[in-house]
Amino acid sequence: MPSRRTDERWPELALDALSRQGRKSGEGKRAVIELLADQQCCLSAQAIGERIRAGGKRVGTATVYRTLDLLSAEGLVQ
Repeated sequence: MPSRRTDERWPELALDALSRQGRKSGEGKRAVIELLADQQCCLSAQAIGERIRAGGKRVGTATVYRTLDLLSAEGLVQ
C-alpha cells in the first residue's frame, strides 16, 4: 500500500489516474484514496470500508472494490 512518508503526491496521482480513465472522483473513491495514503500495511477491502465508515463517511463495499481495481490497473496499489 502507498505511504505518505514515501510519496506525499500519491493521493493526487491516484485521483489523476482515475480522471484519465474518465472516472469521477466521488466522495467514496476519494475516501478510499485518502485512507490508503495514510497506511503502512496491507488492508482488506472490507477493512478499508469499515475504517472509512468508522470515520463517519459513507462508502459502499462495491465502491471500495471498484476503486481498488482501478488503482491496481494503474499500478498504484498491489
